[in-house]
Amino acid sequence: MEAISLDALTALEPLPSEEELLASNTVRDFVAEKILPLIGEHFERHTFPDELNSEVGELGLFGAAIEGYGFAGVNSVT
Repeated sequence: MEAISLDALTALEPLPSEEELLASNTVRDFVAEKILPLIGEHFERHTFPDELNSEVGELGLFGAAIEGYGFAGVNSVT
């Protein structure tokens, strides 16, 4: 029996749909561009970058897993 690599066991990229990948990549890019440059200072101060709330809302991330009421209704994989 051939050994299975750890990467193969944890590789989730082949599983999500195109829509899920798009949402995941969008959030990943947002975090890399907007949150990572700020989060170290906020971590030290025990604060949250409130200036990003409107952008997080525009991306539809607040209540994303809730269906109806204007929320996206995405699944937990996304």
